[in-house]
Amino acid sequence: MSSKCAKRPIIPCTSPRSRSMCSASPFTPTLAAQAAQGRDIKLAEGRVEGYRNFTTKLWNAARFAEMNQCTPVADYRPETVSHVLNRWIVACVGEAADRT
Repeated sequence: MSSKCAKRPIIPCTSPRSRSMCSASPFTPTLAAQAAQGRDIKLAEGRVEGYRNFTTKLWNAARFAEMNQCTPVADYRPETVSHVLNRWIVACVGEAADRT
């Protein structure tokens, strides 16, 4: 460990607020988003909290899909959806795909 890193260790989770952010889930995307060669990673509570919220949303969406027994359909064609809400979702996904 270099002397630069030794001066700035990660402080353990001691306060009740920081304990809620101490699982690996919010740290993984935070570190991945900031990882660049030759760059120090600055962990801000707000950034970790934002990734924690994002991870929670992904988890809740996966649980919702599992509870409603959502399974992939091999011959699914987005053009054939008939329900209004499903058409809206397909349109939004298409717009997002066009922007990338």
